[in-house]
Amino acid sequence: NLMLDTVMSSETRQKPRAQTEKAIPVTKSDSTSLRPHASESHQRSPIINRERAGILISPEVPEVTLTRSRSGGFIGKTDFLESNVVISSRSRSRNEYSFPGKSEATLQSSLAELYQSIVKHTQSIEPHNNVSSQIDWVEIKETEQNMIRDENGKIIAGTPEMIVQYLCGHEKIDIDFIDLFLGTYRSFLTPISLFELLLRIFFGHSEDSIEKRMAVRYKVHFVVRRWIETHRSDFDNSEYMTSVIQRFIKCLETENTSILAAQLERSLDEPQKRFESHQVKNAPLPRIPPLCCSWLDVDDLELARQLTLCESELYSNLQRTEFFNCAWAHPKFKHLSPNVVAEINRFNLLSQFVASEIVKVESMPKRVSVMEKTISVMEHLLTLNNFNTLMAFLSGIRSSPVYRLKKTKAQLSKQAKQNLERIVKLLSDTGNHKSLRLAHERAIPPKLPFLGMHLSDLVFISQGIPNSFNQSNLINFEKHRKEHKVIEIILHDQKFPYNLHPIPRVQQMMKDLQVLDDSNLVALSFRNEPKN
Repeated sequence: NLMLDTVMSSETRQKPRAQTEKAIPVTKSDSTSLRPHASESHQRSPIINRERAGILISPEVPEVTLTRSRSGGFIGKTDFLESNVVISSRSRSRNEYSFPGKSEATLQSSLAELYQSIVKHTQSIEPHNNVSSQIDWVEIKETEQNMIRDENGKIIAGTPEMIVQYLCGHEKIDIDFIDLFLGTYRSFLTPISLFELLLRIFFGHSEDSIEKRMAVRYKVHFVVRRWIETHRSDFDNSEYMTSVIQRFIKCLETENTSILAAQLERSLDEPQKRFESHQVKNAPLPRIPPLCCSWLDVDDLELARQLTLCESELYSNLQRTEFFNCAWAHPKFKHLSPNVVAEINRFNLLSQFVASEIVKVESMPKRVSVMEKTISVMEHLLTLNNFNTLMAFLSGIRSSPVYRLKKTKAQLSKQAKQNLERIVKLLSDTGNHKSLRLAHERAIPPKLPFLGMHLSDLVFISQGIPNSFNQSNLINFEKHRKEHKVIEIILHDQKFPYNLHPIPRVQQMMKDLQVLDDSNLVALSFRNEPKN
């Protein structure tokens, strides 16, 4: 829902509600309740001060009908809902808006100045960028050459300009599509290029009616605010983007748009919510190991807990932008995915560690003991829903140097054999990891997904679906919709931290792992169980 500050003058507060504004009815297409934004749930005033906000609400505004989109979001045609206030773009005459000429002229002048500075900056770093030198935005008419939809009206492909215009369209607001776009736009636009388009649409066209310009401005404001709140790193990681959004807010500090400026400024000032790895509250008591010990001396459950905390720390650092264009898979672009690369390296290190710890033990009974302890830790990892570390351990046990130790595996206890068989079946890649996907979906958070499976999904989408639609210049938005779905699955559980006590020295021990290289693993494997 579009959120606007509702402010009341002292005179308005003293008047009874019946003497100020009539209650504006809202009808819904289902029984789902409409709630304001969580951070502003305390603001319930249905009255907007006409003089301060520069917005007039007509008592004769017709009822607004909200319908659900296919993905569950509300879509309200030509209307904007703010807490208990409906701000409609229909049934209003030009004189219903308080638009002092000086205020509007000042706004347009400052916006034009900001736009020209952005154009100059863009051309200095991207000389071949064909950015328009004119801020004036003429609405693009939808044709088959610039937008393609399916039979249900869902966007399949389009030009960047057309997609952004739809994003800020006059007819409806679709929160699901906005979130989808903001989560994938970096595959075909830079943040500054997106802001250029939004700024032009916000500016509008001189021939547009005031009603249309105000409606579009509220939509653009909503998109920008959603952008700040859900993808803060686009601004925090760029001094230029931070300065641009601050200048934009400064431009809005006019009589007509000051309320929009206040909203954006508050969103920008709010600290970014970060996933906290250790929110310890009524956590289970840790099982402290001896001071001088190896991983073999640590309790199996506690070792699984500390491994899970190490994994959750890496997982919480993953950023959405790291998954675009499979940057982690290309040597030239790995620097764009530092946390994904760190996760991959950690997975490989754990897998190599498990194999090393098993094959380096020459004594058969001790080697069997190490393997049984490894399986026991895996059982606890599964209980903790740590699928990523669980898969790393299984990869170590099923690596060639360990897999061939048939005599060692034959000596395992019956319970250890059954547990290993059950885990192998669960993590099988049969049916594109069907069992694992189902287990992850059903698991109650907190949980840590097996990242490798989802990275494979993204590679499949990247290589199997073209970026353009039918060899045209249209962005294949259906491809980005599929990518967005996978990335959402990966990042969804970042908001659910593990409630466990950290034991720093155990964690550090499991980070500073010593492993054998492949050639030594093979040599020791044949030493323990010769080929013949």
